[in-house]
Amino acid sequence: MMSGEHLAWLALIAMGGAIPLLLWAAFTKNRTVLRNALIVGSLAGGLDVVVESIGTFNKLWTYEKSAFFLFGHVPIELPLMFFGAGVLFAGVHFLLVHSPWSPSLRLAQIFVLALGVAVYAWWISTGADITMLVVTVPLGFWGYEQLHSKQLRSLALLLAAAIGLLDYFLEAWIVGAGNYGYTSGFTPETPLTYAMLILMLLGLLERLRPVGEGRPSPPIDKHDH
Repeated sequence: MMSGEHLAWLALIAMGGAIPLLLWAAFTKNRTVLRNALIVGSLAGGLDVVVESIGTFNKLWTYEKSAFFLFGHVPIELPLMFFGAGVLFAGVHFLLVHSPWSPSLRLAQIFVLALGVAVYAWWISTGADITMLVVTVPLGFWGYEQLHSKQLRSLALLLAAAIGLLDYFLEAWIVGAGNYGYTSGFTPETPLTYAMLILMLLGLLERLRPVGEGRPSPPIDKHDH
């Protein structure tokens, strides 16, 4: 049984990685990484406050322990954790773009498809309802379509799958420790939602990357001429 301080530790880990990345980008004058990190970090932190406020005010889920509750319901550790995670994702995007590893796109697609089918089969057998995925799946596909190279697409798919699995085990660990709980119970919807959001954020970061830094020019629509 954990002490209930996991959110604080996760926030510290996220910010502990984000701050050095921001300092590195500032000192090396990598303005693209610095700008993208601040944009995505702020977006992730702000959206988390909105989502958590809606969820907790409507009693869809609850949080029992925090150093400070925003609006009386949202632990302050959460927006800090998501801000730090957003900043780190800008760094991850930078690494993916410059990675020498080029896994097979077809194998990555087959792996993610098989994982999704297995999760959905298990999910349907439990009788759980689908909610947020109606929104996050289209966002994930949009993000995926912004990734122009096969290398980046395959790396993004594997990263999204890894984050989804990691979130599943973290959620099971934290919920099991009694730090917070879901009214309808914990389901695979949450890690699948995060996996889709990872693809969306990577696609957003790719759109923010200047064309001159390796991103191909957008195709010209013949109907515009």
